[in-house]
Amino acid sequence: MPSERSLALETCIELPEFYEDASGRTQRALAAIQLHNINLAVLNHRPPFAGPIADDLKTALERDFPNRADAGDFEVRLKP
Repeated sequence: MPSERSLALETCIELPEFYEDASGRTQRALAAIQLHNINLAVLNHRPPFAGPIADDLKTALERDFPNRADAGDFEVRLKP
């Protein structure tokens, strides 16, 4: 069962972002992560509807969530 934090992140980033303009998306995503004190990020490398994650967002997530594990099409990133 997802925690309230993971639901908040999904609601704040994934669902609305699918329909919105891409400009400023990385800044909005990083602000939502900080606001909700997110410690884990899961990247889907084969999302069914969206394209690949923006390079600047991926770089920021790699920096902020340096610990990594792979699970099939998913990349799990954790803060230290």
